[in-house]
Amino acid sequence: MFGDNLIAKIPKKQAQFIERDGKFSGRLELDQQTGSLNITNITTTDFGDYELKIISSRFTINRRIAVTVT
Repeated sequence: MFGDNLIAKIPKKQAQFIERDGKFSGRLELDQQTGSLNITNITTTDFGDYELKIISSRFTINRRIAVTVT
């Protein structure tokens, strides 16, 4: 999530993501080894708070990440 916008969703047991927000169109890359979702060609308009939510049958993890671009 970026603000209130879902930017990507990685369905269970898939090695691909579904891009949800045109702001990041063509700039998201999923690292197959680490599971990291990377934003390429980042600009100052991409700064702000991002939220990661992992949902499984046993637990939910929420993390917020503040991104600063200089």
